[in-house]
Amino acid sequence: MENAVIRGSEGLTTNRHGKYIFENSINRIKPLIKNIVVERLKNAFYERRNKRKISESVTSLLGPWVANYFHWLSDYLPRIRLLRKYERKTGSRPKILFPKNSQEWMKSSIRLLGVNPKRLYRWNNDLAKFDKLVVTSLPRKRNEEYNPEPNYSTESRKWVRNKILKNVNKTSHNVSRIYISREDASRRRLGNRDEVLKVLKKYGFEKYIMSNLSFVDQVSLFHSADLVVAPHGAGLTNILWSEKVSIIEIFGSEVFPCFFKMSSILGHKYSPAYGRTRGRDIYIDPDYINKKVKCLLACKQN
Repeated sequence: MENAVIRGSEGLTTNRHGKYIFENSINRIKPLIKNIVVERLKNAFYERRNKRKISESVTSLLGPWVANYFHWLSDYLPRIRLLRKYERKTGSRPKILFPKNSQEWMKSSIRLLGVNPKRLYRWNNDLAKFDKLVVTSLPRKRNEEYNPEPNYSTESRKWVRNKILKNVNKTSHNVSRIYISREDASRRRLGNRDEVLKVLKKYGFEKYIMSNLSFVDQVSLFHSADLVVAPHGAGLTNILWSEKVSIIEIFGSEVFPCFFKMSSILGHKYSPAYGRTRGRDIYIDPDYINKKVKCLLACKQN
């Protein structure tokens, strides 16, 4: 589309007629409404005088939750696959709007997909009109209606997985049983993690905090994983790199289906474990986890 306007940290997008582009808000109503209100208030005066006109063809990797590991790998990176299709068909190679203050794993993952850093247009929460904007669809299953909990495309997930695994040394770790700790997070930490870890260590589990690992280390670590236990959180996205892994996902009062769906796509064994929420933490019976682990190990032997 021509003369599209992009504004703010999450890349709120309108076409030349002022209509909002739902795909660039990852098809979520609440973040779209929030961005409309915030950006319109913020730019009510500023916009009239300081909108930059940029003679570039671009596509956007900006949007809600772009700095969330799960959403980056599920909603944003798969768009590169569609961009490649567009490039092959048209011969055009648009610049890619990319958050200026991006995390290490964002830079590493897009590089491992083969994107030249020179194509990245570092977006600084700006306000600009572009000559041409290429909008890629969300990586949903073909012919699927809008769904607030989208079923991500199997093809897109596997494309990201295969491209990145091809460019990573997968032999740098030899750990088969992983406990993902969220002790560095502000919520969904395991409140009685010491008791649970005491049980898990009997089975050879090692504790990891994902924020302490580089992106490449996370990919390599999970590629060799055999069994993963974790409270619900973005770190579980790393099962994307595993071959044949069994997962025990621990929930409190809230339950989310995203990693069950990912496990189904990838052919992993998945088992939820239900605890209870106290404050911002999750508490779960260690004996219950012990039985879950025993059950999964027995299933692997049969």
